[in-house]
Amino acid sequence: MSTSPDVFDGRPLIDEDILASDTSPLVSAWVYDEMLGEMPAKDAQAKMTRIEQTLSKDQYINFVARFGRAAFDTYMHSAVSGRLELIKRAYDIAKQASKLKPENAVILKLCTMLSATLAEAERDPKRLYEFKEYLEAACKMMPNDHVLFHIRGRFAYNTAKLSEDECKSLNVPKATFERALTDLLRANEFEPTAIDNLLFIAKCYEGLGDYENMRHFLEQILDLQPNNLTDEGYIEEAEKLLDALSEPGDS
Repeated sequence: MSTSPDVFDGRPLIDEDILASDTSPLVSAWVYDEMLGEMPAKDAQAKMTRIEQTLSKDQYINFVARFGRAAFDTYMHSAVSGRLELIKRAYDIAKQASKLKPENAVILKLCTMLSATLAEAERDPKRLYEFKEYLEAACKMMPNDHVLFHIRGRFAYNTAKLSEDECKSLNVPKATFERALTDLLRANEFEPTAIDNLLFIAKCYEGLGDYENMRHFLEQILDLQPNNLTDEGYIEEAEKLLDALSEPGDS
């Protein structure tokens, strides 16, 4: 979903006690975000790799949480060259952190978010399989998490559009628009102004032929301001869908 301060349920991403006693480059809880905001993605990735090599096991988990979140925010908020490679790097180290601390909910959720981003961008069967594994584990650990409702609903919508043969080739279960809508509407109860979630709700109604509700949610999007470049793209898509609904002969 659109990035927001509660994306990890308000839990601190960095252990402040570790930071206070640490003499490595982890001198500030915001060092990662500041660095990614000021550097090209490729340079930021190289510096992150150097920092990573200096950390203890416990520090590494905190590093991954901050780096992953900062990389995700960079991907959502900017059009810098190499931002997908930054997501890949963040995902690689998040997977390693998840093996070290499989019970860590923050890392598990991060793996789910990053793998979902890569699965949508690449449509690679291996990426989809990994994403499904993380999604199922995250939903089991955090059954009432609204971000996971959105991710699961969005995945269901994308598979509902596929043919049976396409689902088989990608090794994903065939879903329905109704199933997707259930999760997306639950996410909407927690975050009613999330532009991406509103758009996928509207598209589910389009798939069901319910153009009245489709219009209702599209119009909600046009009343909102974008939080990042990704939101700007979603708003443009909503405008086009709404224009198509208004054309003569359409419902």
